[in-house]
Amino acid sequence: MKSSCVALLYFVWPSLCSETFSLFACRSVCGDDVTYLRADLNEKCWEGRHAMFASLLGIPMLLLYVIGLTMGAFYEVWQVQVAARTRAAAEMTSEVRASKRRRGSRVHYDREAVEDAHKIYGMFFSAFHENTWWWEFTIAARKILIAMIGVFGANMESMQVHVTLLLIVLILLITAYIQPFGGARAKLLLALELASLLATFLTLWAGSVFNEHPKCQDPMQPEGVTLGWCEALSVSVGILDIVLVVVLAVCFVWLKAIGQPPEEENDGEEETTVVRRGSLLSAIGDQIKWIKSRMMSEEGRQARTRRRTIESSDPMNESRQNPLSMTAEIELPTTSVSLSIAEEAETSISLSIEAEAEATIREMHTNPMKRNKSSTE
Repeated sequence: MKSSCVALLYFVWPSLCSETFSLFACRSVCGDDVTYLRADLNEKCWEGRHAMFASLLGIPMLLLYVIGLTMGAFYEVWQVQVAARTRAAAEMTSEVRASKRRRGSRVHYDREAVEDAHKIYGMFFSAFHENTWWWEFTIAARKILIAMIGVFGANMESMQVHVTLLLIVLILLITAYIQPFGGARAKLLLALELASLLATFLTLWAGSVFNEHPKCQDPMQPEGVTLGWCEALSVSVGILDIVLVVVLAVCFVWLKAIGQPPEEENDGEEETTVVRRGSLLSAIGDQIKWIKSRMMSEEGRQARTRRRTIESSDPMNESRQNPLSMTAEIELPTTSVSLSIAEEAETSISLSIEAEAEATIREMHTNPMKRNKSSTE
């Protein structure tokens, strides 16, 4: 029941923010000092009934929906994180802690310790890396900003679209830099997030073009003659949005069908992230690593080997020895044995030659006929 209520509030929350801001959205008519409610131009702002509704309904909605739900969800998620991580940190061994430091993780999150709370509030942080569990609240902040621009930025005219475009570009760059998603599907989730932001940017940009050319009408031609590139742009952006929605729906169904893959195997010493090596993203990553290794010079490869061995600051690397020197040490006994065998063979050959020469000289002294024959030869 609680999980359903939290999910429902999560989906209706952006609309609640927009409706709350619309109670304060006013505009002037004919440039006078009197402002009227944008939703009803017969209602003067901050006078009479509007002042009562804004103070008795608008401000409580602002405190409850826009600020209260966000801070309440943040507090609950923070409590879950603290409870789970405190319990897991107490049970963590030094080896696991060192392994997590190498992987850029500060603390460990034990899902089993807070299983019930994870089912309720897991949608706010389960898709993100354990060090960026708060990323969902940056998404909430950008939803609030976009809702405010949509409601209060109507007087900005075309600048409203450009300000929103600037915000989308900043969000896209920050997301690509932080890479907040974690788990075995981190690359897939990041790609979908960036694709959705890019599609939003293209849609807003196409909207700014259509503001300049309503109905793609050619201003230099009679009525009814349209611009070809404008129509092509509208069709292309529309198809892109439809394809992206279909892809997002297919990925959602696929992830739900296959279930969550095992992310960590904790045997008390080290945790290993399980990644599907046969996936397209993994294959692309392997190709990029291979290209980088081919482009690296010999000095660079040697420096990388030194960083991983003798210059490594990893506490688990106790040997800190150069593997080349270790190989040389291993090969030394074999080389010395080979040299000793060669020296013994050479000594035996020289001794046999000397013995044969002495026997020949002795025979020549004892046998004169053979000596005369040898001197004749």
